[in-house]
Amino acid sequence: MPEVDEELKITVDNYATISGKRLFILPNVMNRSSRKVTVDEGREVDYVFDYPYTDIDSVEIEIPTGYGIEAMQPPVDLKTKFGTYFSKVKLEGTKLTYYRKMERFAGRYSAKDGSALEEFYGTIFKADRTKLVLVRKEGEAVKKGA
Repeated sequence: MPEVDEELKITVDNYATISGKRLFILPNVMNRSSRKVTVDEGREVDYVFDYPYTDIDSVEIEIPTGYGIEAMQPPVDLKTKFGTYFSKVKLEGTKLTYYRKMERFAGRYSAKDGSALEEFYGTIFKADRTKLVLVRKEGEAVKKGA
């Protein structure tokens, strides 16, 4: 199977939304699911995925010194007959690491599997767009991370 490895170092201005002492960020910078499946209740034709694929992303984000995590999504670990999805966020010092793996299997699935397929892609769509909330610690001076 063809494979591409990329390593990018980017700076993004105005990446976080600021509200008082909180920063709201979307850790999935690179690869958000664009597929939101809606079931056609009257569908009679099978769903066919001709080829499998796997996307693996690991993103490191430097956060300002003096901030900590107030709220974050717990790891998402989804295993279905259509594929798998796993994502997690970890903070070490001022380095936030986001990891995501999405694997879709090739196959033919009954039209009756539509609801399960919608749920699979819906869970991924939501997880890919979940924001992380960072909060400035009381009494901490805020400096950009090194």
